[in-house]
Amino acid sequence: MLYIIGEYLNFRDGILLWSACNGATRRVLKLLRAPNIADDQFIQCKISGCDTPVYQLKQGTIHWIDTSRKETSVFIIGTKTPEPKAVYVVLNADQGFGVIAHPSNSSPVHLHRTSSGSRACSAIAVVSAPAFVERYRYDGSPKDYFYLAENAPSYLGSRNAVIAKAFADDDVCRQLMQQAGWDIGTL
Repeated sequence: MLYIIGEYLNFRDGILLWSACNGATRRVLKLLRAPNIADDQFIQCKISGCDTPVYQLKQGTIHWIDTSRKETSVFIIGTKTPEPKAVYVVLNADQGFGVIAHPSNSSPVHLHRTSSGSRACSAIAVVSAPAFVERYRYDGSPKDYFYLAENAPSYLGSRNAVIAKAFADDDVCRQLMQQAGWDIGTL
């Protein structure tokens, strides 16, 4: 299963679904599709608690290329059979994001590229599930968190929301706290 999370896709441009660049001399990030992927194969999903766009593609795989011209292109290619594992393409055109490994997946990131300008940082990543994503604010601090699960992504909320859920015995939030190395004091 393939998921695209983080930004709305543009189906009007044919092959080019999304692109970002933060300055004339910065890296260009692109998400493209092969001609064998029709618009109706992208199923738009909702994540409870947030308005971040998510698309699901049941039969597709990912390839990418970094060129010497400061360009990273990620290609979605149609397949006859679904991927055995959930793979995510994470997009952000604002302030970027980080990926935190899940205890059962110590190396989830296959590709993570950024295009940084003076006031923004666009990013694209290819990530295997399970993993966590932290989106950044303008000042570089974490804004909120997502859990990229095998069956679908979920929104965990702000850092304080994650901590509160972990104290209420939410296993996913507890795993994120441990993996992120948050030092929580107790009496």
